[in-house]
Amino acid sequence: MGIVEATTELLQQVALGIPLFHNELILGALVFAVTAGVVGLCIPGLLMPISFSAGMLMDSWLAIPTVAAGAMLGSHALFLLARNGMRGALERRFGHRIDRFQPHMARYGIAYTAGLRIIGTPHVLVTLASAAGRLRHSSFALASFIGFLPAIALSAGAGSAF
Repeated sequence: MGIVEATTELLQQVALGIPLFHNELILGALVFAVTAGVVGLCIPGLLMPISFSAGMLMDSWLAIPTVAAGAMLGSHALFLLARNGMRGALERRFGHRIDRFQPHMARYGIAYTAGLRIIGTPHVLVTLASAAGRLRHSSFALASFIGFLPAIALSAGAGSAF
């Protein structure tokens, strides 16, 4: 049994046993919070099982924006932490490399961030590179949302088929 099947089975058993999970608003808030936490803490490999399970437990039209918004919030929290708390360390360590890609990030940062998310580049690398660059907060949030959306939509759509 794979991780997706095990997670799905566990969530089904929990959802059937707890009446609160029959309320889609409470379930949506829980999925949002779990997704934001998982992405913010850089735990790899759980975004797709979460979106699959959310698609199975909720309608996919509700699961997709809930998981995508949670992923965007968690990613943005890490972005702010990296930009404000780790910028000095990043610039000391990679300053000459950062200076080379600053003009590109300023001009094409949204496309780079969204594209790297779409092709599956590790989340922490994309976030740290965006935070080291001069990408605006709102641009990063939009690019993250756009970049996460295709994989979440496919996974949640597959989950809603169950």
